[in-house]
Amino acid sequence: MLDHLDDVTDRLVAAILAEDEAYAGSVPIEDLRSSCRENLARVLQGLVAGGTTQGLLDAPVATAVRRADQGVPLESVLHAYRVGGRVIWDGMVALARHDPDVPLEAVLVAASAVWDLVDRFSSTVADAYRRTEFDRLRQDERRRDAVLAALLDGRGGDPALASAAVELLDLPADPPYAVVAGPLGDGEADRHVEPLCWPQQALEARGVRSAWTMHGGHQVGLLAGTRSALVSVDGLLTPCARGPVGVSAPVDDLARVGAALRQARLAAQLAEPGGPPVVMLRARLVDAVVTSAPELTSLLVEDQIGELLRLPGEEAEVLLDTVSTWLDTGMSAGRSAQRLHCHRNTVLNRLRRVVAVSGHRLDGPEELARWWMALSAWRVAHRGGRPVTPPAGPSAASASASGAGGS
Repeated sequence: MLDHLDDVTDRLVAAILAEDEAYAGSVPIEDLRSSCRENLARVLQGLVAGGTTQGLLDAPVATAVRRADQGVPLESVLHAYRVGGRVIWDGMVALARHDPDVPLEAVLVAASAVWDLVDRFSSTVADAYRRTEFDRLRQDERRRDAVLAALLDGRGGDPALASAAVELLDLPADPPYAVVAGPLGDGEADRHVEPLCWPQQALEARGVRSAWTMHGGHQVGLLAGTRSALVSVDGLLTPCARGPVGVSAPVDDLARVGAALRQARLAAQLAEPGGPPVVMLRARLVDAVVTSAPELTSLLVEDQIGELLRLPGEEAEVLLDTVSTWLDTGMSAGRSAQRLHCHRNTVLNRLRRVVAVSGHRLDGPEELARWWMALSAWRVAHRGGRPVTPPAGPSAASASASGAGGS
């Protein structure tokens, strides 16, 4: 058979192409013929040498690597080796029939040897193919991580990077996008379960594509979908949250992904103890504004509620809770009283006290906006256990301010 190797190769190539269409569009015919010839030669040489030929398995390793790179399914590659074993066996049987001196026992021994070698070749192919796939996936993951890291670093304005991101991260080229940042499934609570939670499937079921990486010690995800889908992903992320997780507002350009990451991390800082772990920035924009400008926020707080903060005991917290509730209830003393579990007149008296101590009215759009932002800063700082402004001497309440408007 080694003397007629080209004829045997032709039969094997024809059989493979007839039985498996995966080769037709993926492997050039000369490549297929060359690998068939080399593998046939190694099997036949192995049969002659009793399976101990040096470099016996080089051919199946090289074939497996090429087929994995060409995208031929492993099942098809293994089937080709089974076909090769059949072609060799059929050829040996045909030769034995024309040689009366070949005993039946020799044919049976040859059959066992042929299929033992084919099994060794097939096992080698499977191992080499899987290693090649794994190495390729590792390389692809490194490339994806590098591209995603570049976007998160704010380099999405580079057209070449943006094009690579769309291809490698399998994201749509059209915005909007959003960024998620925070601990999703890691930590002490998960030692006996999956250590990391990657919510791609849940998001994709809602039409949101995503790419994930580790960044700054926690998972960071780049999301792409419709605007309505991106502003309602908190419920999909909550089952995986193991701490404060922030979601940015949608952005309209990959160049703004770096800014979106900063937004997501800022949103995570606004999570309330005992509250929902996933914070959507759009739902907490006022808190985000006052948190992101600490110097100006401190100035606003000192000017607006500084005198109230310097009141003795718990009076400051009672008064600030009252005016905050009054604003939350649409400036309704009645609804505020229900929420605070006190009488309506108590609310009105507290509001008058607020005006007298702070020196600021409780009516007019600008005054109300200042109150809202100052109280937002106070609430955020109060939850975090940090002062928003340092005490600056004894209270100097102004008694000349007028009463609470709208109360």
